[in-house]
Amino acid sequence: MYEGYGVFKSSTKAVQPKKAATAIHNLTTILNDQMPPIATPKSLSYTIKGMPKTGKVILLQKANGAFCLVIWNDIPVFSKGQDILAPSIPLKLVLRRKFSKISYFDPMVDSIAQRTMNNANSFDFLLGNNAVIIELEK
Repeated sequence: MYEGYGVFKSSTKAVQPKKAATAIHNLTTILNDQMPPIATPKSLSYTIKGMPKTGKVILLQKANGAFCLVIWNDIPVFSKGQDILAPSIPLKLVLRRKFSKISYFDPMVDSIAQRTMNNANSFDFLLGNNAVIIELEK
């Protein structure tokens, strides 16, 4: 069996997740929402200072009103069988109003927040090779 494709490694003893499987699990765990969807999502006024032209953002809103910004740099990360490690880019999220809690998630690391900040309207973070999620709670 060829082991290059897919998100799980199989061996004679067990099936084990590759990094991609773990990241997908963490991403869906972070974005999971147990409540019914919002009929009319709200808008969010924000800017991201230092965002490269290749930077992308998706704005999501959970049923409890929390916003999630999924942010990534849309650049090649793999070539000729090798990972391409891009340098981390320092960014600053600037919000029009304060949020009671700002949480930073890296799905490649874990499904729990790597950093949080309370009662803030800005947040400094690094953007590397993979998507990050910033959750904003009222």
